[in-house]
Amino acid sequence: MELAHKQIDCSLKTILSVSLPLILSALSNNLLYIIDRMILARYSLNAMNAAVMSGSLVAIYAFFWSSISGIAEVYVGQSNGRKDYGELAKPVWQMIYFSLLGFVFYFPFGYFTEYLNLLPDYCKEEGIQYSKVMTYCASLPALKMAFASFFIGQGKTKIITYTVLFGSIANVILDILFIFGYSDIVPEMGSKGAAIATILAECIQIAVLATLFFSAQNRKIFNTFGMNARKYDSKMFFGCIKLGLPLSIGRVFELLAWYVIYALVSHVSKDLATVWGICVSVYVLFAFVCDGLTKSSATISANFIGQQSREGVEKSLKRFILFVLGLCVLLAIPLVIYPESIFFFLDKTGENISHLYLSISLVLRVILVNILFEACIGVLWGIFLSGGDTKYPMIVSLTLLYAIVVIPSAILFFMNKLYAAETIYYISLIWDVSVLALFCRRYKSLKWWKVLG
Repeated sequence: MELAHKQIDCSLKTILSVSLPLILSALSNNLLYIIDRMILARYSLNAMNAAVMSGSLVAIYAFFWSSISGIAEVYVGQSNGRKDYGELAKPVWQMIYFSLLGFVFYFPFGYFTEYLNLLPDYCKEEGIQYSKVMTYCASLPALKMAFASFFIGQGKTKIITYTVLFGSIANVILDILFIFGYSDIVPEMGSKGAAIATILAECIQIAVLATLFFSAQNRKIFNTFGMNARKYDSKMFFGCIKLGLPLSIGRVFELLAWYVIYALVSHVSKDLATVWGICVSVYVLFAFVCDGLTKSSATISANFIGQQSREGVEKSLKRFILFVLGLCVLLAIPLVIYPESIFFFLDKTGENISHLYLSISLVLRVILVNILFEACIGVLWGIFLSGGDTKYPMIVSLTLLYAIVVIPSAILFFMNKLYAAETIYYISLIWDVSVLALFCRRYKSLKWWKVLG
């Protein structure tokens, strides 16, 4: 267990101690979904394509609820910055209640999932089975984020890393068991088995985090099971929703945009869908940089906001940017210098797809640049989030995404000009540059700080 009280500063040591575990945690969390797809690719490419596309739809449901639930970390971080330790557990409990409400909300989506999917015929059956199981449990990530926010808001991020790593290992074992089956004991279930494995891995992580949250030490120091913490607080409950809703809506429409694009691609040809599915999976794997940096930036900035230190936010931003550049240099090794390391795993798929490697390698280079820009965007978004400035970044990001990426892609599709996956990735670079430029302008205006005031 990490120290009970942890003070956040803007030193490089603090940036690294908070960011690295969260980045590794995001890597492990993303790896959980990539493992599903790699093992499914070994089972059949149709099953992999079904999981990627259905997973894109389920991600919309999951992120809508978990983005709101994760806002509790901002409240925890601000209370930790003020050293008001008795209030740390209250927002966590409010989001636990919110997460449990999600199971009721998502039941109809799971029941009618076959009417909501845009799956092509060659992978429709596998996709429906996968999305039905995942949708019924789409609120589990929100429950995990509610417990995790207690530790993230304090900068105790190693706990999250170890928990997610443990869950990922469990997911590998469960994937193999449920996808391929075992003797006469466990039947072969394909994509449905992958979904069940992922759900069980999520449950394992929740159980670990809940056990730590309710530990004797946390009950004593932070009163995590006290009546004051457990009591329903409508002001804080709806305060979390109000703060998290713009980000949540933004994430939903962003994921919806990429789901529509994948649907367009999948209806062009199976080869194009395979290239897109593989590249999206690789992007999701390496996008751990963006996910981790947004969370760590929000955590550190929220603590400085609790201390009323704008200078601390400014200093930490400069160190974050240097950190991003260093990480992208490391990511260039598998994505640009040695893409063969990725092709090695693709050679293990159930079908020969070596004729797609040239197209995949071109996309991987663009992905690296995408990650560089989106990591910088993520750092700024974390700062805006910690200050309560959530509407502006959401509106800007979504408006430009649909105007620059979705609409042109749809036009190319209907004109029968959508031949290559790299075309969409090149277009997305324009979107990244535009969003980053407007975010930098917003940061310099200090309106995110004035929202707090």
